[in-house]
Amino acid sequence: MDVITGSVAFVSLMRYSVLGMSILLLGFRWRATLTALRRTRLLWILIIWISLSFLWSTEPTITFDAIKGQVIPAYAFSLYFATRFNIRQQIRLVAVTLAIVALFSLYYAVAVPSIGRHVGDKFDGAWKGIYMEKNKFSAMMTLTLLAFFVLNSFNKIKLERNLARLGLAFSISMILLSTSVTGLLIFILLLVLLIAFQAYRWQGRRSILIGDVVVAAVVITGSIVLQNWLPIMETLDKDPTMSGRTIIWYGTWMQIFERPWLGYGLEAVWLNGSSYASEVGRLIHRSFIPAHAHNGFLDMILDIGWIGFTFFFVGFLSTFRAATNRAYIAKTPEDYWPLAICLLMLFYNITESVLLRGSNFFWVVYMCVFISIRTWPRQTEILEASEPLSQAPNRARRLSAK
Repeated sequence: MDVITGSVAFVSLMRYSVLGMSILLLGFRWRATLTALRRTRLLWILIIWISLSFLWSTEPTITFDAIKGQVIPAYAFSLYFATRFNIRQQIRLVAVTLAIVALFSLYYAVAVPSIGRHVGDKFDGAWKGIYMEKNKFSAMMTLTLLAFFVLNSFNKIKLERNLARLGLAFSISMILLSTSVTGLLIFILLLVLLIAFQAYRWQGRRSILIGDVVVAAVVITGSIVLQNWLPIMETLDKDPTMSGRTIIWYGTWMQIFERPWLGYGLEAVWLNGSSYASEVGRLIHRSFIPAHAHNGFLDMILDIGWIGFTFFFVGFLSTFRAATNRAYIAKTPEDYWPLAICLLMLFYNITESVLLRGSNFFWVVYMCVFISIRTWPRQTEILEASEPLSQAPNRARRLSAK
């Protein structure tokens, strides 16, 4: 009990330290901070709405703790990180951080398999690294893969390009060793889409024609798959409910209908002993309690209602549009990063929950992209791509002040 209490206290200390340092550093750069706030209204309006959700939460104490310990520190850090470093620098720092995580995971999986691998359960032998289970490990390795793929795209720095290729191969191997089908499929889909953007950048009417053909092909393929879902899954010898996900989605929708506009409050539903979680879990087994809805968008609606989700959705669409426009005329690696993150958030949240779930790294990276794409003009990034880390913020500060 003392160990658990000490761990909780340490985590809380780290979170509030991040919050305090972020606010202090944002204060030192108050002009750039105000500029970013002015250009990212939809994001801070969403954060305010999330922060108010404890007022109508079914578990106000749980929600309030999540807001002050996770949501606000994550937003403050994202605001500082996105205004302090340009997009190229952000990719480098994210790639280095994730590479360190991957190396630690490799160490534990090889040297201490009782920690780094699943042992004695249904996923026996699958790698999970420093995470609790293989799906989280696979998700982080997919993000690692994206960071190195983007750094390898249109990169004129030979050393950085070679290191990115090495990291790319390493992260792919980690995904395969996790045996996560979700991670592997999303990796393939993202790779195909990003390569397609590289091959078919803006070419006038030809791009419009290709876009129309792709949309039509996706719609037709999706319709065929949905109409023949059961026989397809039976042919592949797979569970047509995707390990119970479709049942959980149905139960989640039923809960959403009970409180559609405001939701239940952040992290108020999926708790041990929660009647709402138990009701959904009973659809699978009488003693089963899901950890989340296995769909980030459903979880967000459940937490903050359709009103809060609308704030997120409008902001996501505008970010996705800006990211797509930038990718069409890409000349540097950072031109692909916003699109890569938007696609990752879109696809991963279909079968997993990486929106507002604890101190989620995906959510932090998305907020950084949301802010960066509005505060770092493409011309600025091209000018600064070759600058040392110590010099780029000075130029950014002058441009933000203007």
